[in-house]
Amino acid sequence: MEMLQADSFHGVLLDLNLPRISGHEVLAQARRTFPDLPVVVMSASQSRIRAVKESNVGTCCYIVKPFGIAELKQALQSCFGPSQEPVAS
Repeated sequence: MEMLQADSFHGVLLDLNLPRISGHEVLAQARRTFPDLPVVVMSASQSRIRAVKESNVGTCCYIVKPFGIAELKQALQSCFGPSQEPVAS
């Protein structure tokens, strides 16, 4: 949470399994402080993902671990839109 408050971010990729604080608590704090910040939630547990979905805390999308680059890219694009790749002139 300190990082979110100290800097400007376009979104958060949040693992629910964190070492010192519950990912659910980080998500709740992020929603209270930054209600419009896009959040992609990831977890190895379908039941944890389901619990977040059911709590309606306003996450952008969900990814079940393990996931590949294509799945991550799809999740990020669903939250932020397609990437704006530089065009060579």
